[in-house]
Amino acid sequence: MNQDPNKSLHESLKMLADFTKSPRVNLFVGKIHLDQGTILASSDSEQVQRYHTRLTRYPEVREVLLKGHIVHVTDVAKNQLTASLHSNVKSIKVHSIVVLPVLYQGKILGALHLRLTRDSSHLPQKYLNTFYNVALAIGPIIYWHLRQTDDIK
Repeated sequence: MNQDPNKSLHESLKMLADFTKSPRVNLFVGKIHLDQGTILASSDSEQVQRYHTRLTRYPEVREVLLKGHIVHVTDVAKNQLTASLHSNVKSIKVHSIVVLPVLYQGKILGALHLRLTRDSSHLPQKYLNTFYNVALAIGPIIYWHLRQTDDIK
């Protein structure tokens, strides 16, 4: 059994990416008032750990961190939240995005961000429910991480 939490997060996200045929699944935490986001782990690279970025680059993640609800963009190019970013995403072909809140005891701690290369407008509700349950299961792990790094008290 793997004891390294960073490797475990990467492996968990990789399994979710494989299941959804997603080219990339990221786990974000953020501070909206500072426009700061951190990618704690990514499915496509074990080296992506604690990558700092601005939340303005990820308006769909900012929306989830701010409001705590699922954001499901079925067509990145046509959605007003993501259309301006569509042309900037060159490294990965993205058609749809699903972003789910990562919660712990009712508090929004982060966001699980799935990029899909296909139309997700017909994604079965049971899949969205599964993604949401995965995001909920990650909540205590993220809470522990944030406690260790003094980002939450």
